[in-house]
Amino acid sequence: TFLRGDGAWQAAGGGKIAQVVRTVSNTEFTITTTMDRDTSIPQISEGTEIMTAAITPTAADSILYIECVLPYVAKNSYTENPISGMMMALFVDSTANALHCSPSMPAYFDAEAAQLFPGFLKYSLSAASTTARTYKLRCATFRNRSSLYLNRDGAGTPNDLGDTTEMLMTVTEVTA
Repeated sequence: TFLRGDGAWQAAGGGKIAQVVRTVSNTEFTITTTMDRDTSIPQISEGTEIMTAAITPTAADSILYIECVLPYVAKNSYTENPISGMMMALFVDSTANALHCSPSMPAYFDAEAAQLFPGFLKYSLSAASTTARTYKLRCATFRNRSSLYLNRDGAGTPNDLGDTTEMLMTVTEVTA
């Protein structure tokens, strides 16, 4: 219960967190696969699978909030413009079409430092059932001749920042 502004007590309603599923990894990746940046929906065959999170919702009317954070550097071989980007796509089970996509392109890039940038993907959807499902995050570059580095810098330094960088995928179920 909580105390309302008018001084009366009221029982709490919906909006409670039912469960949180987290996948954390400090695995390093070097990715050269691409995902076309066109008018088509990315397919599960594109990019490289990075992380998964399995969840069985407790209620069909719950909302699932999915958040992914990936430290990355994307570099290409164009000397006049070394900036490239990362495409993140979220899939469920073996469904071919992506549920959601999030391109990430740094606003600033120092080719000498090849510093890490945070890439974000956020998505919410209705649980719609209490069936178990697995959400999958796939990543790729979206320029040809590019390399994508996850959890490491693009200068070839492994274990950037002493293994303290992590990729994170969180699925939070919030009841109605």
